[in-house]
This record gives sequence, C-alpha cells and structure tokens, in this order.
Amino acid sequence: MGVFPSEIGGNGGGPGPAALAEGGADFLGDDQAGLIATPGLRPAPLVSWNNMGFLAWDPDTQRPRNTPPGISDAREFVEAFQEHVVQAREQGCGYEASLESWYRFLIDPEPPAEVVIDEATNLTVARGVDQTILEQRRAFLRHDSLVAIVMLTDENDCSIVDYGQGWLVGRTDGTVLPRATSICETDPNNTCCMSCKTDPNFVPQGCPLPETDPGCSPVSHTQETDHNNLRCWDQKRRFGFDLLHPVEKYVQALVQPRIYPRTDQNGDGKIDQADLVVNPLYAAPEGATARDRSLVFLAGIVGVPWQDISDEESWTAPRRLRYLTYDELEAQGRWSWILSENGQFPKDGLMVETFRDRTTVPGVPQEHPSGLGYTLANASTTSQTANPINGHEFSDAVPEDLQYACIFPLTETRNCQDVPATTGCDCKTEDIAANRPLCQQFTQTHAKAYPGTRILQVLRGFGSLTKNAIVASICPKVVESANPRSDPDYGYNPAVNAIVDRLKDALKGRCLPRPLDVDQATGRVPCTVIEAVPPDVNGVCPPCGGPLLPDRIEPTSPEIGPVVRQRLAEDGQCGKGTGIECEAFCLCEVQQYEGEALNRCQTQQADPTSPKGYCYVDGFDNNGEPSNQELGLLANCPASERQLLRFASEVPVKGAIAFIACLGKALSGAGAQAM
Repeated sequence: MGVFPSEIGGNGGGPGPAALAEGGADFLGDDQAGLIATPGLRPAPLVSWNNMGFLAWDPDTQRPRNTPPGISDAREFVEAFQEHVVQAREQGCGYEASLESWYRFLIDPEPPAEVVIDEATNLTVARGVDQTILEQRRAFLRHDSLVAIVMLTDENDCSIVDYGQGWLVGRTDGTVLPRATSICETDPNNTCCMSCKTDPNFVPQGCPLPETDPGCSPVSHTQETDHNNLRCWDQKRRFGFDLLHPVEKYVQALVQPRIYPRTDQNGDGKIDQADLVVNPLYAAPEGATARDRSLVFLAGIVGVPWQDISDEESWTAPRRLRYLTYDELEAQGRWSWILSENGQFPKDGLMVETFRDRTTVPGVPQEHPSGLGYTLANASTTSQTANPINGHEFSDAVPEDLQYACIFPLTETRNCQDVPATTGCDCKTEDIAANRPLCQQFTQTHAKAYPGTRILQVLRGFGSLTKNAIVASICPKVVESANPRSDPDYGYNPAVNAIVDRLKDALKGRCLPRPLDVDQATGRVPCTVIEAVPPDVNGVCPPCGGPLLPDRIEPTSPEIGPVVRQRLAEDGQCGKGTGIECEAFCLCEVQQYEGEALNRCQTQQADPTSPKGYCYVDGFDNNGEPSNQELGLLANCPASERQLLRFASEVPVKGAIAFIACLGKALSGAGAQAM
C-alpha cells in the first residue's frame, strides 16, 4: 500500500507567493507524484518497505512473500498506514492533481524529473525522467496482483498539462489570464470559442477576429474575475482554452495495454502509433501473463452528496448508508444527477460548479431529484439545515470560491477568530460577510466539499469499460458512533465497505447470478473453464495434464478456442505490440468433479486440493428452498447470487488467465468471461 499526495506543482508556473503563504511552514514543495514515505520527501521519516516509500504486508512469517519481509502485525501495519495518510497534510499548492498524481506514479512511461518553463520558447516543458518513481514502481507493481486506486479529495481535479502554456495556470503572482470570445459563454465547444489573445493568423476561417468580439473588451481578466482559487474552473468558457489534461487520458490509461509516451521513440520527429509502449500497469516479465484489466479498480471518495449515489433505503433510514455499484448507478440514471449530459446541468443543482448563488442561475434545478423535498436555499438564509445537504448558498459578491456540493458537521468545532492566515479555517473575519453555511460567526461547525466532476467523469468512463469503478462521498452521513471501528455506517466506513465488497468480487470464487441446469446423473453443469497461458521462451506449450498443468485436458469444444483468443486480444494479452501471437497461447480445459470428488467439493469447507478441478455449488435444493449444507461455502456470495463455481487450489495455475463459459436456465448462449 502506498500513499501519494496530489501536490505535483504548478508545471512551470511555480507555487507562487499565494501558495507559499497558504502553506506557511507546512508547505513542503512539489512532490512530483512521489510516494509520501520516499526518504527525504517529508521532514519526519516514515516507515516503508525496504525504504521504497510504500508498505508491504507479510502475514505469513514462515513464508514471507517479500524480500526483505514486510510487516506481519496487523496493528503495526494499520498505524504505519495511518501515519502515511496524515503526512499528506492539506497545505501547499492549491491546484490538486488528483488524477495526474496516480497516473505519473503507476502508468506514465516517462514520469518527468521536473516541469519548468523553457526560457527560449516561454513554454512549459517536461524534462528528464524521475528514476526514483520508476524504481518504486518496479518494486510496487507485481504483474499478478490486483491494483486498486483510491482517490480521497474534497475538491475537483486540477491536473495541469505539462506542455505548451500550462505554466499560466500555476502562475499566482498577480498574472491574469485572457478573456474568451463571446461565443464561449454559451457554447465552449464552438470552433469560434478562443482566447481573446489568439493571433489573428490562427483564427479559424469564418470566425470574427478577437479584436472585434464584444467579449474581448477588455482583452484580459482582472484580479477579481480571475481569482487564483478559480483558475482551474470552467477554463474553456472563461479563457477560451483548456489547460487541463482531458479526462479521457486517464480512462484510456487504465485499460489500454499500450500507451503513448512523452517523447519520440523511433526518431522520426513525431509521436504516433509507431511510438506506443507497453503500459506499465499491464507489463509482465518475459514468459509471464500480464495483469488482466478486470483486476484494476478505481475508487473515488469525492465531493458529491451521498444521497445521489446511495440506495433509496439509505435516504430515510437514520443510520444506514449503502452506496450503489457502477451498474446500479447506470441502471437508476444516477449519473445524470451528478454530471452534465448533452450540455444540460446535472439534475442535482448541488453538482453545478459556479461561484454564483445557484438559486439565481437560470436553468439550475432547484429541487433535489430524489423527491425528498430538498430545495436549494439562497445566500441570505441563516439556517444551516435549510437544505439538509449543503445548508444554503453563500454570497457571490466576490468571485473567489465555488459553491459546495455538500457539508457535514465537525466532531470538534474550530474558533477561527484572529487565527493566522495559514490556518485551515473557513470562518475568518473575511468569511463572515459571505454567510457561509459552515459558520456560526467565527466558529466553524461544518466542513465542506466541492463538486468533484472531473474525477466523476473518469470514474464513469472507466466503469463503462470494466464495471470496476466505485463512487462514494467525502461528506459522511453518520459522524458520531459509540463504536467507530465496528459501526458499518460511521464516517467513511460505508465508502471503505463499498470498495472492499467490489474487490472481494474479484478475489472470491465465481458467484453466479442465475442457477445452472445440473445433469442429475453426473452432477455436471453446462460450463467450460479454459486456462490460457503464454508459451515458454522457446514458444513451446506445457502439455495439458503434465506436471505444470495437472489434471487438465485439451479443450473438448472446438468453438471455445477462437472465443478465448478473441478475448485475449481484446484485453491486450496478445496480438499487435505484445510480442505474443494469440494463436501461440496455450489452452487447457479444467475438468469438473464427479463422484466422491464432487461430493467433497460441494460439502467440505476446506478448499479441494487434488485433483485440480471445480464443482458447482447451489444454495437451493430441488424445491427452491435454501440449503443449509452449502450456505457456509456461499457466505461471500450476495443473496441474489446463491450459486458458485468452486475451484481447487492452484486453479487457475499461477500465470494463467481463466475463462468461463456457462449456459444458465435463463441464458440462450454463452461467451467466454475472464475469471
């Protein structure tokens, strides 16, 4: 487990005096996506495995997986991890690169050693390669492991581009950005939407020159309309250009086996498909199988009302909070509550990003889409509970802060009167006139979160391809509990439980959503399980049933092979750019148990060890009643999936990818599904 902060600097713009003032003595500079426990990155040394910046868990002291061994004591591991999280702190550059930070550490083929301004061109350039990150990545990523990325943030992402004029965003020394042409206000994607400082020679044909555009008088913003706090917000509409990395970059980086590097790889002076390199997330040693994308997960605990992403029972139950899965969010239309679709505002007005009082913005939905009767409350409201989700709007007289997606009560209030400017307090003297819903005069009673729309867009895009996106709110529902550790609804426990439940689905036996037809004579079901392994260095396949693949047989169905090879190609395990032809992959079939072996597999708690096969476990008897005998084996399966394919130990064999094809009672066909 590793922790890295979202502080990666101003991409040539520097932190500037404003960021330095905000951080004060706690501002520790640009972390460049390094692990928090990297030696020398923080003043106080942190425990890490082999001084590599991350923690390794080794519960089996007799046979440790790591060399040197990792931590074996659970309490010690938890305490070390807590210290890593705490050391991230809150001070520093205010432009959180929540997306770019994990991309640089886990995926970027050439993580830059520094991002600076080229004095000759006055453009941002990424220079060198951070060898520390590459070394940490090699030690951290095992090709046969599950990878879960968890983002925890109360603000939206601000991953600034590390090329071109990216430095403009990070410049907080009084520099103001240009205004945008007038069409940008209503149609930021229009061809004629551009910066008022666009060179006339580069104005698209048919578009008026910026100097004649009414939106370009004056040409540049003022300090009041281009406040540092809002520099990352709505850039295309406000400035005519977008200097943030597109969210699609991060979606593709999580699923594509080959990605574009930063530099020209073949010396032809351009970066194109010929320069594609292996995605480090899907790299594997020679002769080993790369990680399947079904074992990559992305979770976000971000600024979004928990009501928008939880089940309906959670809305009214006093303490219950259960988050919806990706499929449930999609099926119930919840994404349209929290993200803009087709140019329309989100259905939940609290997810609209603006500094203005949203009760005054035309088109912003005023009623919460749940039908619970929650209505946006204007900035003159004095009750902190006028709207149960965000309290109320605050004054937009000075455009320097965005309205909140949600707020939640602090367990300990803060007195913000006469505190230093660097103290993290939201109810200082200058905040009183704004009438923030966080404050009772100078006493801060609540914390807040802003709409995390860019992060949510990545979660939705990644989830649409893998179903492995987990969405949770950083605004907890339950903030008091007699037993915080064991209370499933307290604080962020519901978020952690949602993440753990989704990961368990990938690690447990294959629970099935529908029952299968069972041959009453043999106990077999209409399933085929195929193991796919790459050939050895000489291109030779280990024989099915041999020492490396005991008890397996050659595939019995000629139709299954092409389907499996197609899935391997789609997942980037073979074919173009991988060095392995799909036809070279070795396929063996895992046999179903029969007779006494079947009985042991279906009734005994201990996992079967020999022969290497599998069985079907049904949680219901022939009358459709729950069968107590099998309930223990199905403990990890949800109530709607009380059927299981149970595999022997070492099935699939290490380094193999297993595919399952089954015909259920309600199914008319089957396709190969990666296990």
